[in-house]
Amino acid sequence: MRHRTAVLVLFGAGLLAGQGKTIGSVEFFAFEGVDTAALRESLPVRAGQPFSAMAVEETKRRIREAVLGGLGRAPSDVALVCCDDSGNWVVFIGLSPDARSYRAEPKGAVRLPTELLRLEKRMMAAWMDAVQRGAAGEDRSQGYALGSDSRLRAEQQQLRSLALRLEEKLFAVLAGSADAEHRAIAANALGYARQSPRQLRALMDAAGDSSSGVRNNAVRALGVLLEAKPKLRAVVPVRLFTDLVRSGIWTDRNKGAYVLMELTASHDRALLNEIAAAALPALREMAQWQSSGHAAAARTLLERIATP
Repeated sequence: MRHRTAVLVLFGAGLLAGQGKTIGSVEFFAFEGVDTAALRESLPVRAGQPFSAMAVEETKRRIREAVLGGLGRAPSDVALVCCDDSGNWVVFIGLSPDARSYRAEPKGAVRLPTELLRLEKRMMAAWMDAVQRGAAGEDRSQGYALGSDSRLRAEQQQLRSLALRLEEKLFAVLAGSADAEHRAIAANALGYARQSPRQLRALMDAAGDSSSGVRNNAVRALGVLLEAKPKLRAVVPVRLFTDLVRSGIWTDRNKGAYVLMELTASHDRALLNEIAAAALPALREMAQWQSSGHAAAARTLLERIATP
């Protein structure tokens, strides 16, 4: 049984809530052609600066204004994430428009039942509490995440039961709901449903959703599934995830690199060559991040690519 501390963003949320004490580092991505040293000087945040979760939205607004003033264009993403290896916040700033083509946003009226929405709130609260106490380890061996924290694990086990019962509704919402928050919750819940080719296809389709929150949860669920079920790696196309690691959105890169790590766990040379051809510059950017926990997947992929 494996227990790991996961860095993730659930249910379409834009950041990890935490009790980080300061700004640990300010990281850039998708910055080709940009003088990041000069841009860094114009930003309203610095490493070592005290920081609180209460300041997230105002800080993001000020960073966007500074980037717009410095580059003449808005950043593609500003993500404030807690926590780094020392329990501090990390600021991630994307500097290139996200040029990916996404599937058309659904227009359907289908929504999730209230019982699942209420469970999502309880599970998020339990997960945030576990993160803040440093108890966010998890077991992924069954193809879905079960936290080491007893309260979180109980909620996730309830999600498993609910996902099995509401499976058809989850498929319908993920594919057809106009409400991105409901699609994001459905994507996470579908990772706890019955493992089947249909589940795998739905999660892969959702990796191209127009909402970054939906993509985040779907790709996270795929990564957990591939970690537990290595035989599935052969039917998952690498291209989906090299596209994600080139994205101007932080959650795309974070989760895309996770799945690429799982897809290349056997060190298949053909796959590694395909990843290198498609995403080597992006991986090198990510490997430079000072927060080793966030840079680890990219560094591992680069090591695998470089090893004959």
